[in-house]
Amino acid sequence: MNTSELRLATGIALALTRSPLETAFAALDLDHLSGGRFTLGLGTSVRWWHEDLFGVPYDRPVARLAEAVRIIRLVLSGQAKASGRFDGEFWQLDFSRLAMKPPVRPSLPVCEMAKSFALSSAARREKSPIDWNRCGQLRTRCACSRHRYPQHSDPPTKLASQNS
Repeated sequence: MNTSELRLATGIALALTRSPLETAFAALDLDHLSGGRFTLGLGTSVRWWHEDLFGVPYDRPVARLAEAVRIIRLVLSGQAKASGRFDGEFWQLDFSRLAMKPPVRPSLPVCEMAKSFALSSAARREKSPIDWNRCGQLRTRCACSRHRYPQHSDPPTKLASQNS
């Protein structure tokens, strides 16, 4: 059976356990296979998963996530090779020999998710490009143990300040 309406999304994939370039290529492949109906969901998860299970650092997870998303969006837009290099705090990448299929669309949705109020507050301070409205369209739920909100598109930090 073929469909032209079904959307495909990762849910919340671990953003910091693999290279942002590898994540971007996987997202591009899935967007091509789904005919432009893929959404990439990313999150930081928890410290012990990164350090104990994957052996990767978990220092400054929000800053790492923000930088990873900048790289991923650069690749997803098809502009990475033209930019030449990415010299960030956590990743330094040379895109000069990058060979890839053109993206299906110029702005594949990337949705960052925060599991805790502390992380979402830190994301705001880091000016992380969190796309809360897109997350709301994916029907995400606030999983905080203090607040159980049904489907919402407001960031948990806003909801927390309304209910304090």
